[in-house]
Amino acid sequence: MAHKIAHNEQSSSHAIATRAPALVNETTVITTTTTIVRSTTMTETTTRTTTTTQHYGQPFRFLDLPAELRMQVYEYLVVVGKVFYTPDSFEESQDPRFKEWDYYPVPSLQILRVNKQIHREAEDLYLSSNLFVLPWNFEITAPFSSSSYDLLPWVCRRPLFSSQGLKVIKNISVSFCTRSVEPLTMTASEWALHSPHGDFEDLSEDDRLHYAHDTARGGGYSHMDIKSDRLACITSKLQYLEIDFTNTYCPVGCCRMVDINGDFLTGLDPAIIRVLGVREGEKEELPWPLSKLKVSSPEDDPWARHEN
Repeated sequence: MAHKIAHNEQSSSHAIATRAPALVNETTVITTTTTIVRSTTMTETTTRTTTTTQHYGQPFRFLDLPAELRMQVYEYLVVVGKVFYTPDSFEESQDPRFKEWDYYPVPSLQILRVNKQIHREAEDLYLSSNLFVLPWNFEITAPFSSSSYDLLPWVCRRPLFSSQGLKVIKNISVSFCTRSVEPLTMTASEWALHSPHGDFEDLSEDDRLHYAHDTARGGGYSHMDIKSDRLACITSKLQYLEIDFTNTYCPVGCCRMVDINGDFLTGLDPAIIRVLGVREGEKEELPWPLSKLKVSSPEDDPWARHEN
């Protein structure tokens, strides 16, 4: 009995004197403490207390990735094909550019908020790789206009994109519809301007109609001239310009107004001009080189999404 106790004490002494070595690797340190309690009746109670301390390495840094891999991540998040701005009921029902607009995914632009470098890299890809389908009133919305139109409830108060976009954007779609932010109907003051040629009451119905028609057409062309001027703010060289004339009727609805001022194309010099909504015989009225012009139907859309 004494020998066994002595042997156990010797073993106990050895066990207490020797601690299990700490386990160390690149990310984890484990420290083990063992306490042994004995009684003279040979009853053993063993309590093990284990304390584990984990030390993690440096967090993974996205910007440590090669630029090529970062571009792949950005492309997945922000390149969606077509970028739309929520259309109003008129655009959704009458503008062929918005056909199946809700079928296209929304770009994940939250990535632009991470830091300045990621914002710069991702925004450039976003602006240069998508087709931006601009709303009908883009010319009074930033970055194309800095004027305040807060009194107009239908004007989007948020910029379509940053001012950087005017230097980077490559593909845009616009509509030269004669829908105007200002009424094109005749007012009392406008009829007063015509008084040297006869008062309203003195004019025949045909004369009134001709005067109202010419005045409204002048307002419509002025509206489209503003669109052209604002497009000239783009300083990047466009790859693709899509222009829709589907709803380019005079305000009376009796004639078309596709012979717009095309001076803005001198600076843009798009590689491809795709025109929608041109009717029979109107192609020759367009102020663009026919070599770059592609008249097509909405169904013939190079930016259309296809099921895999």
